[in-house]
Amino acid sequence: MEWCVPLQKFETAKVHIGSLLEGPKPLVPLSYLDGQVQFPTLSILLPHATVKVFDPKTGRLDISLRDTAQAALKIQALQSSILAAVAAKQETWFRVQYDELHKLFQPMIENDILHLYCPISNDKRGFSETISVFSTEGGTVRHTTGVRENHIKPGDSIRVAVRIQGISFHSHPAYGQWTGKFRLQHRIISIYINESL
Repeated sequence: MEWCVPLQKFETAKVHIGSLLEGPKPLVPLSYLDGQVQFPTLSILLPHATVKVFDPKTGRLDISLRDTAQAALKIQALQSSILAAVAAKQETWFRVQYDELHKLFQPMIENDILHLYCPISNDKRGFSETISVFSTEGGTVRHTTGVRENHIKPGDSIRVAVRIQGISFHSHPAYGQWTGKFRLQHRIISIYINESL
């Protein structure tokens, strides 16, 4: 079981940005400090939202936070604070200075659309096999492990628990230097799927 912070209670100021972990895929881990409690990872339970797009081939999952504007604002605030932190620390971490980092950042949220990666269970890397899927069928809740191609459809109301593993930096394959591109690396922990509305 993994503890998640409900997005309604989430505060950007409580996110702790760790130190750069160097390697082929440099990463800065994130944790969450809430008073005396420290969560070693940043895991968030999102409110119910509507699926806009799900592409089983690529794992692209876009959900609309239009009906939960406060949720969209909180994730946008997290994204903005990450951009500011990278801008402030890029010279220390990489000995470079990019002036327009926002153009090199792959956003997790744009307007009210949250972009997630949700591989299906035949993903050869096995990522989906660790996703718990809860669904309602005829009023009964069912649990399976691994997302199947027909589990998620546009229009479904879902609730997602997502672990934001950290800030992931893209390195040039030949030179091993940061290209300036970066994103919030995440993994879906579990999904609750309501029947299509």
